[in-house]
Parts: sequence; structure tokens; C-alpha cells
Amino acid sequence: MFYWQPSLFTKKKPTREEQLLLDTDLVALSRKAHELIYERVRTSESLDGHPGFRDISALFDDAEAAYFMDVNQHITEAGNHKVAEAMAVDVIELIERRLGARAASSSAEQ
Repeated sequence: MFYWQPSLFTKKKPTREEQLLLDTDLVALSRKAHELIYERVRTSESLDGHPGFRDISALFDDAEAAYFMDVNQHITEAGNHKVAEAMAVDVIELIERRLGARAASSSAEQ
């Protein structure tokens, strides 16, 4: 599984603290690059149909909490928790599928 992570540069409603990070002159070029890359990923037909790809980049878009701690895209413990929750659904489903396949295989062998 591959997860396309949230980005401070594409968050729709940055908090006051996050906006202060974004307002520095040093991030302008990096921000533009992130926006272009994220837009290409979001509109990629090959990624959209790929079963192992999940775009969770909008996970924090409407969040009122500050989940980014710096412009290098490091996220807070609470942000990591939200990402883990989003990933857990897929991981649990994958484990259940594999266990089900294993059980079906064992039944077929008997």
C-alpha cells in the first residue's frame, strides 16, 4: 500500500500557526512545486485506478487543529494518529482478506 500524505501547502484551511509557517519567503518555491506535484497526483488516471494507492492528502483540509509543525511537512502526534486511523481501515481489510484466503485454501485441501 502507498499513501499520498497530506501537505501543509495544499491544506484548504490552515490554522493561524500553520499560516505563519506558510507566510515566510523561504517557502514560495517549495510551495509551488508541492502544489503542482499534488495536483498531478490527484488527477492521475493510473494512480486513481491503482488498488494499492490511497490519496489521503485531503485528510487535514477542513481540520481546525494544527497538524503540521513545520514547512518540511512534519506532522504532530495528533496528525500521525489521524493518518494511522486512515491507514488502519485498509490494513485491517487486507489482513481479513488474507486470513479469509488462507482459511479457504485450508478448507479446499481437506
